[in-house]
Amino acid sequence: MTQQIMSLLRVVLTQNYFTFQQTIYQPTQGIAMGSPISSLIAEIFLQQYEDKKIKHLLDTKNIAYYARYVDDILIIFDTTKISLHTVTRYINNIHSNIKRNTTYDQHNSIDFLDLKITHQHKKLEIDIQKANCHGHNSQLPFKPPHRKK
Repeated sequence: MTQQIMSLLRVVLTQNYFTFQQTIYQPTQGIAMGSPISSLIAEIFLQQYEDKKIKHLLDTKNIAYYARYVDDILIIFDTTKISLHTVTRYINNIHSNIKRNTTYDQHNSIDFLDLKITHQHKKLEIDIQKANCHGHNSQLPFKPPHRKK
C-alpha cells in the first residue's frame, strides 16, 4: 500500500504542466501552485526542514522564538548571543531551493502578518494592524435577492 501511495504521489508531483502565452511548460523543480496536494507537500517539507535545521538553534538557545504561518517565518534572537550575520548566513544556507525575502526590524519594530511587534525595554509589545488596501474600495455591497410575489 505504501509503495502504491508513493508511486501515485511521484506521478502527481512530476506530471505538472502550465500554459503561459500559448506555450506549455513543465517545471523542473518544486511543486505546482494551485494543485490540491501542493500545500500538504510543502507543509511536510517545511516541518522536516524545521526539525532538522531550526530545532538545533532553538535547543542551543541561540534563537529565542521561531514561528511559522504557512510560509511566513518570524525569528527572534538575542544579538548578545548570536549575530544577525550568523543567523542570516545559517538560514540562507539551509536549502538552495528555498527563497527568502528577509525583513529586519526598523526602529525596534517589525511587521509580521497582521501584527506590529515592537521591542520596548526588555519586552515585546504586539499590536494588531489593519490591512493596507492601498486606497482601493474594499467594501462589498450586498443586495438581497428580489423575491417573486
